Amino acid sequence: MTPWAATEGLAFPLGVSRCANDDAYNFALYSKHATTVRLLLFADDDLETPRVELALDPLINKSGRVWHCRVAMSAVGNCRYYGYRIDGPEPSEPFEAHAFHPEKLLLDPYARCIAFPLAFDRGAALDELPNFGKAPLGMIEACEMTFDWGADRRPHHDGEAVIYELHVRGFTQHASSGASARARGTFAGVTNTNATRRTGTTTATAPRRTGAPTADGKATSMCLRTCSLSASARQRT
Repeated sequence: MTPWAATEGLAFPLGVSRCANDDAYNFALYSKHATTVRLLLFADDDLETPRVELALDPLINKSGRVWHCRVAMSAVGNCRYYGYRIDGPEPSEPFEAHAFHPEKLLLDPYARCIAFPLAFDRGAALDELPNFGKAPLGMIEACEMTFDWGADRRPHHDGEAVIYELHVRGFTQHASSGASARARGTFAGVTNTNATRRTGTTTATAPRRTGAPTADGKATSMCLRTCSLSASARQRT
């Protein structure tokens, strides 16, 4: 690793990642038009007031369109959650869609696990007031979570691949799916039906979402995973 990366951070991978070699975390966020970015870290005992707030310097902590920084684990301390405050240009030609509100706490779109405070309020994102304590946060420790895929193999897609993205429950909950009554609405139901083969699909992808209260009972976490089911696996069922 280059010396500057150890202090300024890297633009890849996006999201938060653990840098085991120097006991630090790397944060990277893509924003094409942002003019200022602030990283906020929160501890379990207060999801409204940040324990740490870092202003990213565009001359140091920005590569192309990606803002990034390296934060030592000693600085993170007991903080478990993070979010961003971002400012940018006002809506104007040709960027009428700009809607930067630096008073708002924003979720990292690359967060691997999301925590919802008990006071979570989707409507708080719509007004002009701060939404601290009401906005979802990314979980820092999620970057260290691992999943044992066992003997499963990474799918290989060639030029003949036909990929179909589906919602597991909606795709198999009706009898017309051909899945057994017991398997309808489940991942097993997807492998239990011929519906995808009838469409010529070779690979089906399905977003999986799981939620559970955090240990302190103050927030609900949601881990995002993607499951890929190959045609050969379906043919074996």
